[in-house]
Amino acid sequence: MGISQKGQKRYDCFLQTGLELFLKYGYERTSLNDIVNKSGGSLASIYKFFHNKEGLFAAILEQKFEIFQKELDKNIVLNKNENIQDFLYKFGITYFDIFYKIDTIMFSRIIISENYKNKNIGKLFFDCIIARTTNVLAEYFQTQVTQKSIKELNAFDGIDKYSKSEFLACKFLALIRDPFYTHSLLLGENHLKNINKKKKEAIIENVVELFLHGILK
Repeated sequence: MGISQKGQKRYDCFLQTGLELFLKYGYERTSLNDIVNKSGGSLASIYKFFHNKEGLFAAILEQKFEIFQKELDKNIVLNKNENIQDFLYKFGITYFDIFYKIDTIMFSRIIISENYKNKNIGKLFFDCIIARTTNVLAEYFQTQVTQKSIKELNAFDGIDKYSKSEFLACKFLALIRDPFYTHSLLLGENHLKNINKKKKEAIIENVVELFLHGILK
């Protein structure tokens, strides 16, 4: 769909306003009329761009993944010969910076609360953010050089390589997320305000060390 420069500005404004209102009031309590009243434009424009509220929510998720992808592209080159420790460290820093933003945590709370009422919301979040982020890391674990460095996992005998790579990616990302993300998400404890750049780097270094100690031959 071709969009004019004016249309692109309106599109971006809908995304930004939608994000702000979803974070403030939640998904269910935010209507398309609320978004139009705050951003300007018309309901016709929103329907043209996104079809419905769920479509707008999906577009916001897509935008969040694109931001993450751009950060990865800027900081990481998927080099088949890159040292696994260096790669995981760079990936971990980028993942930490994106995933631990306050609005990302607030957005995750919306997903959890709304998923019981609308299963599509949880699926959108999983497909756009969780699965695609995991896939980026899983692709690295599939490289030939990396495969040669990783010990065999008995649970994956006879299973295709991607399942093993996806499993490893999920485990590495879980090590980064916890305990801070879970505490912030479920308990409302903001541990992140006490984590400076030096502390963050130390956390990622420790995670990489623990992870590699478990998977390398």
